[in-house]
Amino acid sequence: MRILFSDEKFFDIDGVYNSQNDRVWAVDRADADKYGGIKQKRKFPQKVIVWLGACSKGVTPLVILEKGTVDHAVYIEKMLPVALKYGNQVFGSDWTFQQDGATSHSHHLSQQWCRDNFPSFTDKDHWPGNSPDMNPLNYSIWSELVNAIDWNKVKSKTTLIQQLKSSVKKILNSQICDNTIPYRRCSSNSVCKYYPMAGANDVSVCTFILKQCSQLIPCGSSQECSHPDSFCIHHNGCGNSPVCYPLSMINENICPPLLA
Repeated sequence: MRILFSDEKFFDIDGVYNSQNDRVWAVDRADADKYGGIKQKRKFPQKVIVWLGACSKGVTPLVILEKGTVDHAVYIEKMLPVALKYGNQVFGSDWTFQQDGATSHSHHLSQQWCRDNFPSFTDKDHWPGNSPDMNPLNYSIWSELVNAIDWNKVKSKTTLIQQLKSSVKKILNSQICDNTIPYRRCSSNSVCKYYPMAGANDVSVCTFILKQCSQLIPCGSSQECSHPDSFCIHHNGCGNSPVCYPLSMINENICPPLLA
């Protein structure tokens, strides 16, 4: 697996809190407040933008922007050369650079830089929108970094940057490998895994997430899946009964339907 995943994230001195995902079990609100139910946030906290790349070999050096935003010029000057240098160091001349569809990434000058410099890259037409579950930084490695930071020591932008630099070194290679090795390149001439959808003609699931049959749940009687991010597919290792498979990508241009 020779993919270098990448992403950007805001960090501020008040820490990271997700109002949708962070929960406290308690009998009532007063009890919840005793155990961190109230989170204080400044109206305009000091913050930085962090770029990071991750692959089965480890993580890239952090790129930290103390002010401003990431437009295509900043992306080309600050981030892409770091990705190129690291990828060539750990993979040689045969690897793929992954980026999402952010405006700075999809800008024509950013796309041209990637074409001119990377051995291979995920262009703006081959990465689906709203797909954080496909990037190990989004669903795992950012959380590892957040949890590694000693937030009691973060009092200013300077101490935040210090903690970011020291904490990224604490992310275990085993954690990185566990969350990047299951991915594969996905294109019409690659080794992608794709399975025909149950009840649909000429439509296949092209997946980066390689699951064993024992890990999958059978589809319902109407060939439906209870989880919104799963599709009912025919898996060649699961016999004749269709199973629910986690969504990675459905795109016939990228992964053509299987032919009988």
